[in-house]
Amino acid sequence: MTNSKFTKTSSLEPGPWLDRIVWNEQGLVPVIAQEASSGDVLMMAWMNQVSLMQ
Repeated sequence: MTNSKFTKTSSLEPGPWLDRIVWNEQGLVPVIAQEASSGDVLMMAWMNQVSLMQ
């Protein structure tokens, strides 16, 4: 089942949104993965800038 609100992309383009991210001392930011249809949280992880851009 897919949700048409979300579009899969291979990578994100750098832009103004990237400058607003607050990275910790290790250069990481917390991220949450959710099930699109239910909104259930699937996992919490830490990403660096390279991972976030992929």
